[in-house]
Amino acid sequence: MKIKILQPFIGNVDGKSVRFVEGEIHDVPENTADDFVRGKYAEYITNIPAVKVINKPKALNTRSMKG
Repeated sequence: MKIKILQPFIGNVDGKSVRFVEGEIHDVPENTADDFVRGKYAEYITNIPAVKVINKPKALNTRSMKG
């Protein structure tokens, strides 16, 4: 899973200590990425939008709004 480092720290990846520098992008195992993000040391990098709009909402009838 790809993450972007937000602040410098030394983290444990697969039993090894790895030095991370602010602004770097790393590919780490999913469980390690979850720990780093939960600790606010990193953020996920995703190209997939979180929400997909399927149908555009219909405009409300202006008469129904008066009253």
